[in-house]
Order: sequence, then structure tokens, then C-alpha cells
Amino acid sequence: RAPQSGLRLLIIVPTADLQMQVCGLARALVGPGRAQTVCMLRRDMDNSAVRGMIVAGTPRQIRDLCEDPLTASAWRAALGGLDMVVIDEADKLVAKWNNHQRKTRAKQNLVDPCVSVLRMIAEETENAGRKHDWQLVAASATVNRRTERNLTYSSGVLLKLLRAEGVKMPKGSASKGQYHDGTTALPDGLKHTLRVVKRFRFNTAVAAAADTIKDLGAQRVLVAIAAEGVIVNKSEFGRNPVTGVLRFRLQQFGYQVSQCSNVVETAAQMWASSPDGKAKRRGSAREVIVGTSEALRGIHLDDVDAVVIIGDPVSIQEYLHCAGRTCRYRPEHGKPTGGSVVTLCPESVADRLIKWGALSGFKIYEVPLEEVHPPVLRRASSFTEEPLVESEDARAEEVPVESQATSVEENPDESFQEEKPDEPAQVSRPPALDIINDDLFAENPSGEDSTLQGTGAWG
Repeated sequence: RAPQSGLRLLIIVPTADLQMQVCGLARALVGPGRAQTVCMLRRDMDNSAVRGMIVAGTPRQIRDLCEDPLTASAWRAALGGLDMVVIDEADKLVAKWNNHQRKTRAKQNLVDPCVSVLRMIAEETENAGRKHDWQLVAASATVNRRTERNLTYSSGVLLKLLRAEGVKMPKGSASKGQYHDGTTALPDGLKHTLRVVKRFRFNTAVAAAADTIKDLGAQRVLVAIAAEGVIVNKSEFGRNPVTGVLRFRLQQFGYQVSQCSNVVETAAQMWASSPDGKAKRRGSAREVIVGTSEALRGIHLDDVDAVVIIGDPVSIQEYLHCAGRTCRYRPEHGKPTGGSVVTLCPESVADRLIKWGALSGFKIYEVPLEEVHPPVLRRASSFTEEPLVESEDARAEEVPVESQATSVEENPDESFQEEKPDEPAQVSRPPALDIINDDLFAENPSGEDSTLQGTGAWG
């Protein structure tokens, strides 16, 4: 079909931050000359007419426009002429409820906004004689059978699975996994650790997060606040209080602490304004980005070396989405960059995380708060690989773990006794090496593990 003016591509996203980032990326792809054809829906703008060939919005915005008598005729006609529909974070938009919630919503005849939009698109394209002329692309890091089934039944489009194979599961699991191919949904090289905060209160948890960030020594750290469950109070662990305390504790160490919304907006503007369509790399200053786990879902930030999760990831899907903000593939490297995920949680959540790891094919180690967390810049046990993101100051101050271990054996009385006057007292903590037998940064972190003695969460 010859190209026509009007809406051709509809992008459906769950959050406003992701909407802004997707629009910035779309403007960078189409080029400066056609950047005006990309439209981002807002409730405070005139939506009586469809503007742009590419429109990004939340499903609730699109559903309201199609049901409003003032805008229904224009938007329903635009849905009938679509060429492609892209749904990002599809599992959250069409299959986010548990069994009890689904039963309650079915009794009340409640339908998810994204499902309503897909049904409208199927109806309008059929009325326009274009039932088989449009394409549906649904993307997510965790696509289960219910997600695929809801998408197919709502849109009438038969979907084909395209996935990137993750790390191989332990021996004897060749036919296991979600797709029975012996691989997980996690990228190769991702390292998982947890730190148990016994008195999980705001002050102790955020202080432990600040100490962990200093121990990691990473250039760019993403802090995800997981406070959607019952164990961790959402009203106590707000985004603004956590950002303020981390800024107070880390600013003297050279860290710039900002919120996710500001970083996403800046990256989107850089994508749209740069001639090559790529966001420029930030300076050498270390950066800490704070956001809620729900707002960070689907967000892409370049060069995130580590993710620190504070609180309780209510499900394995939520944990995987938070962990997936690091260890992401870059075209210039051809392999994932970064790859450390640290969870600060209560004891009950730690037990659950270890069970999730045993079921999903990854090993998670516990590093006590009394010991120094291994730094993120040391990627392997041999330490032959150069760090992907490292400043000259960090390279000058870095001391290999092997040399530290040797100095402890040769001079046990002189180890960790000499401190610099400008360093805090936490630096004198012994490194967390014996607890995991130097296997935390092994080449195969997801290999066979017959015992869970290294975790410490089982008592």
C-alpha cells in the first residue's frame, strides 16, 4: 500500500517516562527533518485531531480518546488505518494481575485499557477492510503464556516468538526453562548478590545502600526502590526521601545523585538533537540514578554498571526487569556491559530470592553488611579483562583482590590497619572473599550448585 498521511505507527507504553524515552528514540531514528512526525500524547494538549505519523502514548490515554464523543470519530478512523502497533512491556499491560485479582475484575467486568485498545484496533481494521494488513509487535523481558494468549485473543493476530537466549542453565537442565531449551532469560555475565538488613527501616536500609554504592566503585549506579509489596512500606520509602539521603551521603565522594525522570528527559533530548542519533556519553563524574521499580521498567540507560534494589521485589518478573537495566548489549561492544545486581532486603525476602534463583537458573550470593562488597569493575576471577567503564582516578586507586588476599596471608597483623585521614571508617571492613570462596566473579556464575552453603540465608 502506498504511504499515506496520518497515523501509521502506534506505540503503547505503560509509563510517562518510557513514553518520553521512546519518543526521543523515534525522533532520532527518523532524523531531524521528520522529527515533527513523532507525537507524544499528553492530556493537556488538543487531541481533537490525530497529529503525526508516529504516536506514543499510554493505553489509558488512547482508550479515553476513542471513547470521548469529541475525539472518538477521529481516533477510531486513525486506528483503522494503522500499519503497525508496538506494545512495550506487554506483560504489564495485558497480564499484570494475580489469580485473585483476575477473578475480582472478571466479576466486575473490568477490562485492561491495553486489551480494550487492541479490540478497538481489530474492530476498526476489519471495518476498513484491512484485517490482515497491520502488524503487532509486543516486547517484554518476561513473556509468559498468559501474555501471549491475551495478545492473540484481543487483537486477532497470531504471534511468533522471537527471543534472545540467555545464559545456559546448570547441567542436567537441557530440556528445562520456560521454553524447554535449557537457557534462561538472563544475559550471560550477570552477577547477583544480596545483603540482608535485619532491622529494615528507612535509615538503616538507605545507609546500607550508600555503603554498598561506595564499595562497588561503579561509574553509574541505578537504585531501584521496590516498595510495592506488604513487607516494605511504600509511604516510607519514597523516591524523594531516598534521593535526598543518598545525595547527602554520597556527594562528598564525588557522586551526582539524580532521579530517573530527569535522566530520561536529558537522554531523550540528546538522542533527538545529536546528528548520529546517539546520546553523548556523560563526563567522568560518578552518577547515581534513583527511581521506583515500576517507573524503571523498560527504561534504557547507557553504561549502567550496577543495579541496587532496595526493598521487596514482589515477583520474579519484577526482579528480572530491575536486573535487566544493567548487563545490556551495546552495538559497539557486541556484548553486554556492566552486570552486577545487589539487593538490600529483609531476611524473608532473601529466602525468596534464593528460591527464585534456584528455579530460574541463576545463583545469588549473600555478602554481609559487615564486609566490603566486591567492586563491580573487576569482571572476572583472573582480572585480565579491562573494565568497560573506568576513569583514570578509579584505575589509579584500584588494587587487585589477589594482591589484597596475598598481603593478608603474608602480613596478617598489618592488614587493613593503615587508613587515610579522608576515608570513612567503613573502608577498614574486611573484603567479602571467604564467604563465597572467590567464586562471585567466576566465569560461569550460573553453573551447577549442589549446595546453598554460600548464601547464608538458610541459617
